[in-house]
Amino acid sequence: MKYLLLAVMSLLSFNVFASETVEQEETIMIIEAPQTADEQKSEDFPTCDNEKLIDIVREHVKSHLDKETSGSIMDIRKRRLVLKNINSYTEVPVSTFDSKENFLVANEIVMNKINRDIKESDMRLCVGEGKKPIYLLIYPEDFRYVVQIINFVPPVDGKNNFSVWYVPDVKQYESLNEAN
Repeated sequence: MKYLLLAVMSLLSFNVFASETVEQEETIMIIEAPQTADEQKSEDFPTCDNEKLIDIVREHVKSHLDKETSGSIMDIRKRRLVLKNINSYTEVPVSTFDSKENFLVANEIVMNKINRDIKESDMRLCVGEGKKPIYLLIYPEDFRYVVQIINFVPPVDGKNNFSVWYVPDVKQYESLNEAN
C-alpha cells in the first residue's frame, strides 16, 4: 500500500511539473520594434537606377567579358547581349524574395544576414532585364557599399566573388570664410 501511494504521488507530482514547464514555454515572446526600410537607409545608399552604379557594374562586367576572347560567334553574341541588358535595373524587396525565384540570390541574402550580420533593411536588391537576369545585392561596408553581381559568374566553392565597390560622392561644403 505504501508503495502504491508513493507511485501515485510521484506520477501526480511529475504531471504537475510537466504542466508547469509547458505553461512557462508558452509565455515566452520575442517582440521586435517595427522598422521600415526607408528609415534605415541613408541618402548615400545607391538606388537601382543610379547612373554611377550602373556604369561601375557595366565596366566591371565588360572587363570580365573582354578577358574571354575565345569562343564561337554565338558566345560573342551572348556577351554583347549581356552588355545590352545591364543598362537598367528595378528594385525587388529583399524581404519578399523567395528562393524559388533564384537560389543563388536567396543564398547570398541569407549568408550576408548570418555571416556579416546585415539586416534586411540595410540591403537593396536590384534585378536587370533579359532571359537570365543579373541581380545586384547592395549593402554598406565601412563608408562605401558592396555591390554583389549575382547570376553572371557561377559561384566558386559556394561563394559569389564577383562584386564591385560603390563609393558615394563626397559632399562639398562651403568653407566658413566664404559663407561670411
